[in-house]
Amino acid sequence: MKESDMKEVVVKGPLGEQTIYKTFKQDSVDCINKKGQWICIEKIPSLEIRFTDVNNKKTVFYFDRIFVTDTSVSGTYSRILGLRKTISLSTVKKIEIQDGRKNYRYVH
Repeated sequence: MKESDMKEVVVKGPLGEQTIYKTFKQDSVDCINKKGQWICIEKIPSLEIRFTDVNNKKTVFYFDRIFVTDTSVSGTYSRILGLRKTISLSTVKKIEIQDGRKNYRYVH
């Protein structure tokens, strides 16, 4: 992703704190639900993406804080501490997306 592919957002957290960061411009993602049906999920700050690798180890990132390259995905897994991690896409066997139901929202 290039800088021009990003947009700046303001997120309000559960304690009223505001954080400003850049995220990708796409506002939704098309997925297949558990019933095998195509659905469109709106990008919200509490949306999480979970990667399961070939050893069944799970890594969870905030969906709007991931950065994807040809070989890896990096993401933030703690909004409070700002902790980041990078995983290799070659080891991923399953990707799941869900609303983590944390009290974060975009401020417009």
